[in-house]
Amino acid sequence: LLKDPQAGFGFMAQMAVAKTLIHAGKQRQDAAALETAVAMLSDLAKEDPKNPAPRLYLTHALGRLGTVVGKAELHREAARSAREAIELGYRVAPLLHDLLFESLEAGDPADLRAALEVALKEPIYPDLNCAELAARIGLKLTEAGDEEGANMARRFLDRCRRLGIGPR
Repeated sequence: LLKDPQAGFGFMAQMAVAKTLIHAGKQRQDAAALETAVAMLSDLAKEDPKNPAPRLYLTHALGRLGTVVGKAELHREAARSAREAIELGYRVAPLLHDLLFESLEAGDPADLRAALEVALKEPIYPDLNCAELAARIGLKLTEAGDEEGANMARRFLDRCRRLGIGPR
């Protein structure tokens, strides 16, 4: 789908380098490696805007960088990247988990609500990890006095129970 099919090989090579940087950055707690991965993946996402893969890995790079440098706004950006990947059609439980986790790490009730909206709207079959994160989000929203947001978490957990996920 790229204008130049040969460019696909370069694209994939850059993706491989970015994935290696993410792994190395996580292992060594290396912010510079993670920042390089973020820059590469941001460029790749612009190069192929309909491809969810760069956004998936951008989610990982931003989230790990947020953890290494301790910045909630990076977790917020990671959650936004996960939402974009989901909107582009990458609808799998691990990405939903990333969205819920990064939103929880960002900590703002608006981020938590936005994650639950996606979780309720998109046809993603959740797993137990997603259910656990939704329960934690529900508790945070209850603590923040956001009863409507907490009800969203309950609706998601009810959906999980109907699917046979979580305690009966």
